[in-house]
Amino acid sequence: MKHLFLDIETANLDMKAEGLEFSNPLGWRTSCVSIYDIWDGESYSSAVDQHFVSDPEYLVSQDSDLSTYSLLPLNNLADALTRYFDSGYFLVTKNGFSFDLPILCKPIEDGGADARQILAEFEHNDRHIDICRLLTEKYGYRFSLQNLVKAVVGEEESKTMNASFAPVEWDAGNYRSVIDYCLHDCYLTARVFFEAPNKPFTCNGYNGTRRSNIEIRAPWP
Repeated sequence: MKHLFLDIETANLDMKAEGLEFSNPLGWRTSCVSIYDIWDGESYSSAVDQHFVSDPEYLVSQDSDLSTYSLLPLNNLADALTRYFDSGYFLVTKNGFSFDLPILCKPIEDGGADARQILAEFEHNDRHIDICRLLTEKYGYRFSLQNLVKAVVGEEESKTMNASFAPVEWDAGNYRSVIDYCLHDCYLTARVFFEAPNKPFTCNGYNGTRRSNIEIRAPWP
């Protein structure tokens, strides 16, 4: 089984002021999308990554180190996902069902990636695995990626940035740090996905009213 891990970052600086909601794609604007291609059982270091942004040439002109990155226009994402779908890949996300994918389904001019058709194919063919959605459906709690990494992988791995800082860094022109952060979240999601089924683990979650430590068995294959 082949897996493609996907994560997005947004460019919105003030969620409250802009009237944004996590469960509603309206108003959200994509800054970058990272995909992380890894086969089941392969070394993490052998993965291939690509990044999709609105203007790759401009980003490279602002940071020459980005010339070594696989940067592609955001409107190429749908074609890339189609190639992975046709090659039999499963798409794996964390909170993709409620956040990432609805945003990417929107037209480019509305802050999305115009990827509605191919993302619907992943969903309709049961080839999208949202680890956070599966955990919430089974246990009734929401679990952050940071807490899942801590519980499954251990203290040696951690997110490299608070998600709320990413739009600020992007606005400040620190594009490489945001792209690196987005890719690292793909890598962390991959580690949780592959390692969580190996044994039960305890993770701190939130059910809307209280936090609890929950005993978990990964509800994915």
